[in-house]
Amino acid sequence: MAVTTIPTTAMRDAIKTATQQHMRGTAIIQTYAWATDGIGGGTAAWTASGTVACNVAPIPYRGMTNEGVHQEMLQDTPYWIVTLPYSATVTPNDRLLIGKTTYEIMEMNDEQTNAVYIACKCSVIQ
Repeated sequence: MAVTTIPTTAMRDAIKTATQQHMRGTAIIQTYAWATDGIGGGTAAWTASGTVACNVAPIPYRGMTNEGVHQEMLQDTPYWIVTLPYSATVTPNDRLLIGKTTYEIMEMNDEQTNAVYIACKCSVIQ
């Protein structure tokens, strides 16, 4: 019979620290704000709300064309996984400025999210 060991807080903290040390990028978290002008209009703005370590990786598109060539060879990667520390406060529709590229968070990838990191499925804005 297998015995399952539940990680202690110290073990989880050590794992979090090791994971963050392997995050090679820096993301500026941008949140959306709408300022009404009082006459039915307003101004949209993205405000920097924090800076965190990150990793960025493409999500390969797995598809076949009629010719049998992988679709990923024919087009750019439309989506990216941005991995952030678990302590990062982000929600879908927030943006992440990484280098000169802005990514919009489309969803939080729950099957890859745990108490160590957050995986966000993103699209490139610019």
